[in-house]
Amino acid sequence: MTKVDYGVINEGTILKLKAVKEYMDAYSSIMHYSDFPKYCYVDCFSGPGLCIRKKTGKEIKGSPVIALEVPYKFSSYHFIDLNSDSIKKLRLIKEKHSDCNIKILEGDCNIKIKNVLRDIGNNIPFLTLLDPQAGDLHWKTVELIAEKQKSEVLINFPFGMAINRYMPMNPSGAVSPSNISKIDKIFGTNEWKLIYEAKRKDKISSFEAKQKFLDLYIRNLTGLGFKYYAVKDIKNSTNAHMYFLIYATHHRYGLEKMKDSFVKGEKDVGNMFFMQELINKIYKVFCGDKKVTLNIILERMLSGKHLYRVQDFKNALVQLEKNKKIKRVKNRKRARTFQMDEEFTFT
Repeated sequence: MTKVDYGVINEGTILKLKAVKEYMDAYSSIMHYSDFPKYCYVDCFSGPGLCIRKKTGKEIKGSPVIALEVPYKFSSYHFIDLNSDSIKKLRLIKEKHSDCNIKILEGDCNIKIKNVLRDIGNNIPFLTLLDPQAGDLHWKTVELIAEKQKSEVLINFPFGMAINRYMPMNPSGAVSPSNISKIDKIFGTNEWKLIYEAKRKDKISSFEAKQKFLDLYIRNLTGLGFKYYAVKDIKNSTNAHMYFLIYATHHRYGLEKMKDSFVKGEKDVGNMFFMQELINKIYKVFCGDKKVTLNIILERMLSGKHLYRVQDFKNALVQLEKNKKIKRVKNRKRARTFQMDEEFTFT
């Protein structure tokens, strides 16, 4: 058999694929034991399905193969790619997974997505991976997916790898008309121009600009009805930012699972400063409230660019209780944690 050549990926992509795999495994297990008869997977920039790790030369499973190997198979798989060579390789993978319902579409995902959503239908849970190489993901595509109440999305927001390259930051520079059109399509608005101008005139730092662009994108996502979201900053081997991996869903349980996946590989998670910051935030937000529950706190604070998990919030409440900052309404002797609807007050 002729050897097939696959694309080369860096360590940042390895981290992303690990996070994607962790959540796909959890998602498939949750859906398998749910009351839903079907659940689907959509990969809008699927690539060839396999790739080569630059550091070792070893073959690595890409998102399509990861999805095909989850503990409980999706009811259908929808792979979209514009590259004809990737499509050929996906067809080879399809032959090896004849037990799976795989549909391969060649073309622009911003156009083909309508066919996929029509095929999936209504009230069917589905997970969509949107992982463009550059600024190829149009906001209209995200809008169409968000219209489905059972949709969840994982989006590669490629600020460091693509978007900022469209924007010359020198004071005398200007974004070309073609790039303005590209960026407008990415954000679904021209509000990005205000951030760009502030950075170009050195009114804000590069870090502040990056965060503001991310905030704009997230604000627009939540405006589509995605109530819960999480963000992972994907970095390269020198710890430089490459892109943000954004997860958005209509359901908090999905967010709780994704947070568990996103914290993997994060060095600062769980240390003293990490926990103290969370403790301070909880106290600041809820101090003075007469009755609070863990459920109320999570509903208000679990979404965000931070990496705090449900367990971190539980640990923070235990510490607040030790510090006599909160008191349970109904005392539970020897209680070592807080239940979701257990009431307590801040002192």
